[in-house]
Amino acid sequence: MTKKNKDIDNFAQISIDEFDNMDKNFEKHTFSDKYNKRKMEEFRAYKKRMNKVNYHGLEKVAVAAVAALVISSPFAVNALTNGELFNRIWGNEGKKNINSYKIEQVESEKIDDKGNVSKNTITMPKVEYEKVDDEKAERLIGKNVAHEPKVIQMGETKMTVNSVTRDRNGIVAEYTLEKKGGVDCLNYSELDNQLKGAWINENQDLKFAFNEGSGKIYVDMEKSTKDKLYCYEYMASNEVNFVSVSSAEKIKDHLTLSYSIKGTEEKVEIPVKDAIKTTEFANAKGGDIEVSPIAMRICSPKGILTNEDYFYNMIDYLGKVEITYKDGSKYLVEKRTYSDENLKEHKADEEVANFTYDCGGDGGVTILFNRLVDVSQVEKISVNGVDYTLK
Repeated sequence: MTKKNKDIDNFAQISIDEFDNMDKNFEKHTFSDKYNKRKMEEFRAYKKRMNKVNYHGLEKVAVAAVAALVISSPFAVNALTNGELFNRIWGNEGKKNINSYKIEQVESEKIDDKGNVSKNTITMPKVEYEKVDDEKAERLIGKNVAHEPKVIQMGETKMTVNSVTRDRNGIVAEYTLEKKGGVDCLNYSELDNQLKGAWINENQDLKFAFNEGSGKIYVDMEKSTKDKLYCYEYMASNEVNFVSVSSAEKIKDHLTLSYSIKGTEEKVEIPVKDAIKTTEFANAKGGDIEVSPIAMRICSPKGILTNEDYFYNMIDYLGKVEITYKDGSKYLVEKRTYSDENLKEHKADEEVANFTYDCGGDGGVTILFNRLVDVSQVEKISVNGVDYTLK
């Protein structure tokens, strides 16, 4: 046996102790016996699969890549990183609670008759995050997370889509962007994360987007470097939010990433798993809500709004959205406090935005949560003071 094959064999025969020590650079987290038992079962299954792989003729780095793909179930990756996978996307890892504050926005493109640049004061809403319960996350969404990495070389920029999770209303994609010398396809900052997310830099040639959804790109500022960005994109499904979508925007067994460099467009398919099931809640007037662990959609304004002028742009007239659990605890999803009966003037300093993205369209509103919701434990959902219960 050559030295190269010995190295390969040693890699495949990694011990359980070595596996557990791979996370030594992460903050330690205590898992339950049940969780650790499943971790052991996952590892044993991994070793069995590794022993069946034919490594003949492969370089060691290629074997490592194969091993990474084999072991990279959402459960194993989340365990290996002590819960970081789920907690960065739906939890408080790398994020801080934000109290309401004011900022002054300068609109350089707007100049008055005296040559003064337009300035606008914005009040940022309060935002709170919660730590993800690792076992609950695995139970609620583990089987629905597509986790096989997809690498796309877009000119000098490499995108790696690490995971995609979806229900029929929302999509969450986790990916990295890498470029030597610095990633320049996005404009991003902590303030952008709090506002509408990172956005395409028009002063360079690369443009990209997922065909089936539109939303907000959150750049993990704690984890990212100049040459590598860690991104979580929270999207509302185009198929649900907009009736007049093409067949290309309807999700089948994949998402489609479209990108262009200097006008030349390419398309790449990103595998997805089955959508997370949604549960219906209804109010006394026939209005309904679809909810899953990652998102909810207020499907119609029935029972919430009486003025038909508000129906199409219902998102502009949402006051308070809150989920009450069976144990009495509550998740305040969003709160907009209006100072007049026509629902126009906001008291912005009293507002709360505990969601990653919201989007109105075709008479409804889709909201992607900033935490995971155990729908089986939901007692009711309240919108503008109107209660929805299990249908």
